[in-house]
Amino acid sequence: MSAPTSATPTASPAPRARYTRVALHLAGLVAAGLIAWLLWRGWRQPELLLDLAGMRLC
Repeated sequence: MSAPTSATPTASPAPRARYTRVALHLAGLVAAGLIAWLLWRGWRQPELLLDLAGMRLC
């Protein structure tokens, strides 16, 4: 007797759910990239983040 293979999925998720998940992952990667870029620019030029926040250095 062989062991049951119930741990492996028998069908892939619906195509619409798969495309939704891919779109959300891409949106998350774009958002993470944008945040990383803003942090990098803010570290190199602190006035940029202050301008975006509407603040001034004394």
